[in-house]
Amino acid sequence: MRRRKAEERRNTLIAFGLLSLIVLVSVGLLLKPGLIIPASDEAYGSSLGKTVSGGGGSCSDKPDSDWMVCRVETDPGSGAGGTMLLKKRSQGCWTAKWRKGAGKTVSGCVNVRDMIAPKEPGGSY
Repeated sequence: MRRRKAEERRNTLIAFGLLSLIVLVSVGLLLKPGLIIPASDEAYGSSLGKTVSGGGGSCSDKPDSDWMVCRVETDPGSGAGGTMLLKKRSQGCWTAKWRKGAGKTVSGCVNVRDMIAPKEPGGSY
């Protein structure tokens, strides 16, 4: 009888531990997906575009540099845009500046929507 209760307690603790781990990973994925999954170039472009204008964006690595070259819409839906340089930071976050030096520096972080559907309306280019 005691052995059975001890086994039930152990199983309950294991189940609680696994559930806690699942919740922790889920919350981490929602708040900072870059901690768990590396962000793609598309996800960085989507995040930058939404931050700059609410429109879209696309990025590609700049050869021999820590920076990415990103094309962003300055008027959502128009396709018109400018070029920015984006530097990846830790945890899917980034800092970007206009290539020609005009305007302010912006920063942000890639979110789950940028990773899952970077080309969907409201998060895309």
